[in-house]
Amino acid sequence: MSTDLLTTAELAQLRADAAFTLPDTGVIKRPVPTSSNGIVEEEGTHTTVATVACRLDPIPANAARELYAAEREAPRTYFQLTMPYDADLRYNDRVTVNTIDVEVVLLFKQHSARLMVRALVFKVEGG
Repeated sequence: MSTDLLTTAELAQLRADAAFTLPDTGVIKRPVPTSSNGIVEEEGTHTTVATVACRLDPIPANAARELYAAEREAPRTYFQLTMPYDADLRYNDRVTVNTIDVEVVLLFKQHSARLMVRALVFKVEGG
């Protein structure tokens, strides 16, 4: 579906309709860069940048393994995170959905109509 075929009003209505599929609320937290010995590192604290509607869907273990097999050896619990098209979501952001903390490892933002932004995320253990 190309957005060129839709009027602005039609696209707005599609986005509003899609928002009904986002039953939860996610708090987006971005890493605060820290510096030690002149090297900027991403580990450390996170600052809240937004609270948005979202949906967190489990990804079966075998599918997650195929999607992100080279990432690391330790097993992780993966989910697909869905947010509105204009959510300020970035790689390495953490999101808290209900009581689950997840971290973004892949973003899928460029697709037809831009109704939603999707991300592959993993559960942050002890986070």
